[in-house]
Amino acid sequence: GFGSLFKFLAKKVAKTVAKQAAKQGAKYIANKQTE
Repeated sequence: GFGSLFKFLAKKVAKTVAKQAAKQGAKYIANKQTE
C-alpha cells in the first residue's frame, strides 16, 4: 500500500542524508585537524 511505499522512500532518504552527513562530518574533522 501507500504507507509501505512511503516508509520505503523515507528509509532511502534517511540513509542518503546520513551518508552525506557522515561525509561532511569527516571533511569538517579533517579540516579542523589540519589547522
